[in-house]
Amino acid sequence: MNLMSRVELNSLLKESEFPCISLYMPTHTAGSDNRQDPIRYKNLLRDCRETLKQHGVRSREADGLLDKPRRLMDEASFWRHQSGGLAVFVSPGTFGVYRLPLRTEELLTVSGRFHVKPLLPLFSRDGLFYVLALSQKHVRLLQCSRYSSREVEMPDVPASIDEMMAGMTFDRAHQFHTGTPSPPGSDRAAVFHTQGGGGEDSVKKKYVLEFFRLVRDGVHKRLADRDEPLVLAGVEFDRASYHELDKYPHTLSEGIGGNPDLLSGDELCRRGWEVVEPVFSRQESDAVAAYEQLEHTTRAARDVRKVAPAAYEGRIQTLLVSLDDHVWGTYVPEHDHVEVHDTRQAGDEDLLDFAAAHALKHGGNVHALGGDAMPGGASAAAVLRF
Repeated sequence: MNLMSRVELNSLLKESEFPCISLYMPTHTAGSDNRQDPIRYKNLLRDCRETLKQHGVRSREADGLLDKPRRLMDEASFWRHQSGGLAVFVSPGTFGVYRLPLRTEELLTVSGRFHVKPLLPLFSRDGLFYVLALSQKHVRLLQCSRYSSREVEMPDVPASIDEMMAGMTFDRAHQFHTGTPSPPGSDRAAVFHTQGGGGEDSVKKKYVLEFFRLVRDGVHKRLADRDEPLVLAGVEFDRASYHELDKYPHTLSEGIGGNPDLLSGDELCRRGWEVVEPVFSRQESDAVAAYEQLEHTTRAARDVRKVAPAAYEGRIQTLLVSLDDHVWGTYVPEHDHVEVHDTRQAGDEDLLDFAAAHALKHGGNVHALGGDAMPGGASAAAVLRF
């Protein structure tokens, strides 16, 4: 069970086959609360079955939809390895389970689309990033958030220079031949010439560069469709050498110094967060400033009755939504009618989530903020394209 990627979020946004079930709950890593998590989950599934019946879903169909989610209740190892929260998504064509590295409220929705607002911090202020620990003895690629880390496997990449050189043969001209074929699109030569110059240090540097080319190709393969920041960890020589070869456009110039072999994955991610947090914060503060500059013009909106239709029509450039609020109601595009209710009623959806989902589907930038960070205490604030 991995941290969610932008690609997976986009896939959820595209799903529109009723019923789309979104289930969120806080989870715990240890103690009595951890032992209670499966019970809370079981109760949510019971409520979900009842909600499906209220929507006219037959009992047999509801049981079929909930079959895979129910199997999780008896997986002891699943519950032992939780983080801050759990998200489960179920539809006739989808079953997704995600460990969330942040706390989330307990929430169940059943509608014609998935509820995604609690996921948005993963793609902004508390967003995902990567740390590449560059060591000639041990290379690691870590997928991180502010709260957790996991190592990304790269089976086609040698873990060390020694492992790479074990697959090389040498000829009399001091050429080495790599035993690993070049990946598609790689500019790595199959034969590497070392004669003619520079002595032992020069030859060593060439070995290091060849090793980092292999690492570079492996990283590029894993991150080709991603846009999260990448932080390099290693001594200055290794980081500078890798920067010369790097193809990933989101690698940050600032890195983590020192020998990464001495640091655990969690410690590397903690130090990586110190590098990326100003990047995420700047993106958020820039979005707030952009709204405040246009707040009193026709390019801005904060009333959800205007924000929801604008999101549906693809007119939102940047949207700020409060994580601490729900605005329950309905929007009927055919009649361009928004109805807002003080409390949740049958058939309602969170119009903040509705606006965020449609803004993202149309390529808008969305930031989910704590209520105290929202401009003027608003639940939503949008910069409009037109």
